[in-house]
Amino acid sequence: MRASLLLLLSLLFACERLGGPDGADGSQADGADTSTLSPAAIVDLAADSLAADHLMAHVGYLADDALKGRENGSPGAATAREHIIGRLKSVNVQPGGEVGWLQTFPTGINVVGVLPGSDPVLADQYVVVGAHYDHLGEVGAGACKANEKLAPGDTICNGALDNAAGVAVLLEVARALVQAKVPLRRSVMFCFFDAEEDGLVGSKYFVNHAKPLAPLADIAAMFSVDLVGGQIFPGEPSSFAVDIEYSTGLRPVVLDAASAVNMKVWPVSAFFVGKEDGGRSDHYPFRKKGVPVLFFGSGSPPIYHTPADEPDEVDQVKLLGTARHVLRVVASVANADDRPVFVDDPKPHLGDAEAMVFLADQILANPKKVGLAGNDAALTLVKKWRDQLAAYVAKPPVTDDEWAEYDKLVRTIVTTAFAVLGA
Repeated sequence: MRASLLLLLSLLFACERLGGPDGADGSQADGADTSTLSPAAIVDLAADSLAADHLMAHVGYLADDALKGRENGSPGAATAREHIIGRLKSVNVQPGGEVGWLQTFPTGINVVGVLPGSDPVLADQYVVVGAHYDHLGEVGAGACKANEKLAPGDTICNGALDNAAGVAVLLEVARALVQAKVPLRRSVMFCFFDAEEDGLVGSKYFVNHAKPLAPLADIAAMFSVDLVGGQIFPGEPSSFAVDIEYSTGLRPVVLDAASAVNMKVWPVSAFFVGKEDGGRSDHYPFRKKGVPVLFFGSGSPPIYHTPADEPDEVDQVKLLGTARHVLRVVASVANADDRPVFVDDPKPHLGDAEAMVFLADQILANPKKVGLAGNDAALTLVKKWRDQLAAYVAKPPVTDDEWAEYDKLVRTIVTTAFAVLGA
């Protein structure tokens, strides 16, 4: 029952080696002539130029055993930083740190690059897109947990899904934006955070620093790309967009961009994990400071924080779709006349119910697809939750009391699952 619920929870929510740090493909930022194309056509060109082999090359390099799990402060983390900086340099992204590319804090080092905007007014505003590059090192040193079933004898938590895949997305998006010469009115800041696994330390330092790299009031939005290389449900290419309700204006941008790349994106709520305990990624410190945010993620699979999180667990098609989605969202917000407006106290919405009903239907229709037997006790629980949530989808709440009951149900489903798991 415990193993089945672990798989269930991972479904209902969610986080070739290169020759060296100078490149996945050796290309430079000389790009094609796009002067006769419309801005929308240039964005299309940039999205289409994203390449799965480039993405997977980054994942393979960062999640190689040679980096020993990229624990912050380790030689492997330093090698990861060199790779990130080398790629940013190779495509002419400008340094954005306190000293060159680096923002150093007591327990780690963030890497920051900037693509300056072109609008005389909006260039002083920023779209921040972040991914943490640290991971957990080796079994016995901390949170890295042995997985003898899926990775017998392996002691290195390579962190391919968490979060070499997210770093790969940022690097490839930066390359594509530069090489396609995408016109950006606002500046785009790429932040590769360190010490995320220690409690979002790098991103907290970024937002709390006395001399911020970008004034918080000038950050139009912050997007965290974390745990994006896996499928929420096998064979169903989809992703979560978390915390979308903390701002006005982002929902249509996110859904339109998803439609353009043929990806199903579920806008799930902070209420999915709780308003105050929703800090699963580096967007959270920004949200706490009143910055509109979005967390691109696909949930925490059973290999999460174990040595089984290897590059071959990354779905190349899904990762490519995510990169194209992120690029379009970043470009849209960078070029919009109006920036998103932060919502301090958002209301519950049906995104959670719609996502969980869909996923529950997939599980119930084909339990074997997720490793469950037809008589598994977990399926009874899935069916109960599914029917309760479907009733709200069919007849949405109207009064505050009805919304409160819905909110309570969503929280109960998640907290029950976590309690059973001992999480």
